[in-house]
Amino acid sequence: MTKGEKQRQEMAAHGPTIYHYTSALYTNQIWMAGYLMLPGLRDVTYHPIFGDIPAVDCSAFGHLPLIWFTTNRNIPRCLRSYMLMRPNDGSPALSVRAPALVVDAFCYMRIALGFHAKEIGAVPWPEHPSYDTDEGRGFAETAREVGDNPDEWYVAERPVDILKATTARLPKKVMGTELIPNDGYLREVKAMVAFSQEFPGKLYIPPSLMPRELAEQLTARLGLPSVRPN
Repeated sequence: MTKGEKQRQEMAAHGPTIYHYTSALYTNQIWMAGYLMLPGLRDVTYHPIFGDIPAVDCSAFGHLPLIWFTTNRNIPRCLRSYMLMRPNDGSPALSVRAPALVVDAFCYMRIALGFHAKEIGAVPWPEHPSYDTDEGRGFAETAREVGDNPDEWYVAERPVDILKATTARLPKKVMGTELIPNDGYLREVKAMVAFSQEFPGKLYIPPSLMPRELAEQLTARLGLPSVRPN
């Protein structure tokens, strides 16, 4: 069997590899949950530059209740043009447009997790009922305006198990937009998720970008043991 034939067989069995883009600002919340969550459902988080900030979701740019993926290994341009922010007063999240450098600063450090589409029940967005709605058409138009191709997108309606991830991509530098594979990081993530699932509610994973001293103070106040990547 040639390499090309093997790749075609794997594609037929598992579907394409699709990437979910998120931020290291709140990966601790994802690892503790063990699942990718619907957009806009983040807690106030710690930012290395701005300190405690309102919930910012860097994985979506609008309010459709879906988890978003793309076959593109590059950060979608809409995720560098928009971000969801939830005000401190508890009002609904707002889709905020800003220059790419501002969005990059708020999202700080992007991370991409790759999955096999069929294994997580994701479908091409053009095949999902939401695509042909007023809001869906607005999404697609906005994406095309900033240079994205929404036909490359996949969506999932339900939380996605992190342990099903097949690859992880990290930036070469903070606020960098070029992401490269990092299998070692994925192994650490899966170990933390598995440990958290084994002891639900009995340990805390602090934000990975929080200075160690602050993280230790936070976990001491919570009265829980903590685990974090090396």
